[in-house]
Amino acid sequence: MTCNIEYVYPSDSGEYWCEGGEGQRSNTVNIIVTAGSVILESPVLPVMEGEAVTLHCRHKTTSSIRTADFYKDGVFIKTDSTGNMTIHNVSKCDEGLYKCNISGAGESPESRLAVRGQCTTEEGGDVIMESPVLPVTEGAAVTLRCRKNEISFDLKADFYKDGLLIRSNSTGEMTINSVSKSDEGLYKCSISGAGESAERWLSVKASRNEMNFSRHYLFHFLTVVKVLLALQLLVIGLLYWKKQRDTADAADNLSLCLNTNHRRKPQTEKDKDEPQPQDSLYSTI
Repeated sequence: MTCNIEYVYPSDSGEYWCEGGEGQRSNTVNIIVTAGSVILESPVLPVMEGEAVTLHCRHKTTSSIRTADFYKDGVFIKTDSTGNMTIHNVSKCDEGLYKCNISGAGESPESRLAVRGQCTTEEGGDVIMESPVLPVTEGAAVTLRCRKNEISFDLKADFYKDGLLIRSNSTGEMTINSVSKSDEGLYKCSISGAGESAERWLSVKASRNEMNFSRHYLFHFLTVVKVLLALQLLVIGLLYWKKQRDTADAADNLSLCLNTNHRRKPQTEKDKDEPQPQDSLYSTI
């Protein structure tokens, strides 16, 4: 059994399900219809906890890769130059409303990501990793703190980035003294005998000085390009003017040669018989 909606409008957005004759009910699917230019592609059906989930942000009319900003429940998560955001080990805590934004194109509608499982973060898990929620600026110091729920004293913890062990610390803290873009990634921590925390994304943005330097460099680069283009146009103009002048000089030389040859035309017998002005003068004298 199928249900076809041939012409969809934003008002058709919502949750859909089907029911059998004996009252059985299917999973709910969330369908978003947008008239905008930006679309967030996400799983329609609920995903199982522990799976890898990729959200893809794209422009409706082009297939080119665009840099996109991703948000969950209205809070900025990360920026990705490929337009993709992957949650490698999804949990119930990742459930929520997601959207993306492409600079100059607009923002996508919110799409709900549903996860089957239980939340194991700060609200219900034994191990908690405290990390910055908002993007941190390059060059700043960032501290990740791993602790056990309802226990305030420090415990030895292991810290992981993108699934790889990077450091162990007896105080349960890890500090990145001068964070850079290469430090961006998924972090988690583990306390022996208590378990491990949920993965948290650490987002790093460029410093204002670097942005200003990039803009300054771009301004000078464009200035140099403009000067080179102007010089190129000037050279082309001079070459064209020289070509036109050479053509005119060649035409003048050709005309002069033709006139000279015409004056030097050999005399015929008739011309020889005719009295020349000088002979007439002598006859008169």
